[in-house]
Amino acid sequence: MRVVHLVKNDTKGGAPKGAIRLHESLLSIGIESVVLVDVKFSHTDSVISITGPIPRLLRRFLPIIENWVLRLFLDMKLSLFSSIGLRRSDTLRNLIRLRPSIIHVHWSHGMMVNVLDVLNLGVPIVWTLHDSWLFTGGCHLPHNCPELSAGCNDCPLAKNGLGKNYIRRIWDAKYQVLSKNPITIIALSKWMHGKASASTLILGSSILTLPNPLNTFKFAPTNQCKSIKNRICFGFGAMGALTDRNKGFDLLRGAFDLIKSIDLSRLELVIYGNNGEVLGLRRELDVRSYGYISSDEEMVNHFSSVDFTIVPSRLENLSYTILESLSCGVPVICFDVGGNGNLVKDGVNGFIIKEVTSEALADCIVLCAHMSGIQINMLRSHSRALVEWEYSYSKVARDYDRVYKSMLNSVISDV
Repeated sequence: MRVVHLVKNDTKGGAPKGAIRLHESLLSIGIESVVLVDVKFSHTDSVISITGPIPRLLRRFLPIIENWVLRLFLDMKLSLFSSIGLRRSDTLRNLIRLRPSIIHVHWSHGMMVNVLDVLNLGVPIVWTLHDSWLFTGGCHLPHNCPELSAGCNDCPLAKNGLGKNYIRRIWDAKYQVLSKNPITIIALSKWMHGKASASTLILGSSILTLPNPLNTFKFAPTNQCKSIKNRICFGFGAMGALTDRNKGFDLLRGAFDLIKSIDLSRLELVIYGNNGEVLGLRRELDVRSYGYISSDEEMVNHFSSVDFTIVPSRLENLSYTILESLSCGVPVICFDVGGNGNLVKDGVNGFIIKEVTSEALADCIVLCAHMSGIQINMLRSHSRALVEWEYSYSKVARDYDRVYKSMLNSVISDV
């Protein structure tokens, strides 16, 4: 059995991170696994970059060109959106050359391939729902859009009739292929499983709930000390931490603006993932700002330097930031959205906030600021246990092994 993972790149973003970690976990239990990417940043031999007539530089600019074109028809401020993709024979040739028993699609956007071509290859397909794109007319984060149940007939993203027709055609094209070629769909959280199960677009496909794995030996508690003692240190970060509205930096900034009952000089905030200066935070708050953190080792050092990780996202599927923080023994503060409830148990390994508001987040920050060292250590002690039990490489790899083998056995029995 050879599993070929299809993902745009091998380092930048949650889906590439999930693909590479699943790939590593499969290798650790003896499964033949290869990752096919459009743009390769690492030097890993088992990660293979697509070779063909499209120059590497053009591959990087194709997503930008796609975004410009889509902006003519769609309001891209409301949601991340991707088309079905470009018909690229080089991608298909590389896929076929690798002779996959199973193709596992993680993130094939950015004009890497026309996804319908992949679905029509005749190879068993596993598709991980890192977001909702597969069962929408093209948006990745539809939130509670009422048009999903109506087949994206009147998409609020569309600026005009041409945009509405374009989105509907994407939905119809997916339906035509998936109704004839059912696939195995992986939801990373119970929340995503519920969203996918309600979709008529993927009605004939099998939907399973399996998480991404985490290397719990690498992401582990350390003895690193905080930079300043006698302060409560909070960490916040994500890809596009300050520019992606979904990541909730505005809610975090608003929360610190509202805090009046304690001296902000008692608190620290560590921010990573931003490419520019942090603006708008109160001067009394001690802020340390870092750019993009590229290595797992740096991330472990970051988590080890804070008391709590704040994840104020408006929507999360199965957050790697939360998973990594908990694995390092650092409790998490987050909103009760998406799959966050799968990971954070209120008052046990962190705090999960019901209302997605700055006011509710401010109250939780104040609560944490008043906690004693003993209370924080209790949260820390419970943070890692769940990750070790449910999300380790060995546990998750064995679960996927069973899924892959069941698919192949089903193909054999159908022949």
